Amino acid sequence: MKKIETMLLSLAIGVFTICGVRLGAVCLSYRAAEKEYREVMAAAAPWKAPETAEEDGSEVLSETAGRTGKPDGEFISSVDFRKLSGINPDIVGWLEIPALEISYPVVQAGDNSMYLKKTFYGNKNDAGCIFMDFRNDPGVTDRNTILYGHNMKNGTMFGKLKKYRDEETAKNGRVFFYSTPESVFQCEILSCRTVSASEEEYPVEFRDSLEFMEYTGRARQESGCSFETAISEKDRLITLSTCSGEDAERFVVQARIAPAHTAMKSFGRAAASCR
Repeated sequence: MKKIETMLLSLAIGVFTICGVRLGAVCLSYRAAEKEYREVMAAAAPWKAPETAEEDGSEVLSETAGRTGKPDGEFISSVDFRKLSGINPDIVGWLEIPALEISYPVVQAGDNSMYLKKTFYGNKNDAGCIFMDFRNDPGVTDRNTILYGHNMKNGTMFGKLKKYRDEETAKNGRVFFYSTPESVFQCEILSCRTVSASEEEYPVEFRDSLEFMEYTGRARQESGCSFETAISEKDRLITLSTCSGEDAERFVVQARIAPAHTAMKSFGRAAASCR
């Protein structure tokens, strides 16, 4: 009996040790990715660098992070894409969601797997990188531009995206920004929902305007929050996609892309209601 108890105790200690090692490795991986993206911000977008650090290690971004503006209210990006390109030629844009304190470079590869576990600097890390669907035109000319990011447990990358299920976040954070080397786009959210991971949910183009309007109508109908964002058959979408916790499902935030160079300094606080 004593021998069995000793064996069980040894087994339990072994399991706890393995779990502890794995947990430590995950924490180190998270920290390495956070440090790397802080360096990217400092190098190419110094106005995005954290101003202070909380006791728990979380960062507080400046309220004016990522914003410069002309007197007429035009939003101008100050991202140094030339410097970013020198670090990684796959750079195509910069995504900023002020309501969620999301601010990252966006890359594009020849497939949708390269940056799943590869950071902006090319290091192997589970955080990966925010990346654009390989089918998309990096100039944001398609009817639906799709960006992917991991749902990281520490809230980095697209880990905070599901906060759009919260009514207050939806109400105060309806607008986000996407910058390219040529333009700044204001993105006005029209839907946040859980979808299947099937190809049908991720179209880049549509057969005609009718199919586009049917798709956006369904997206609005299935949204967890009701956004007062007008949409027309001439509009374009940007889709932010992350894992939902289920292998066959994804959580997506979809927004109308306003014409280039019309993004305003004001981040907008249009009403939204959640179901």
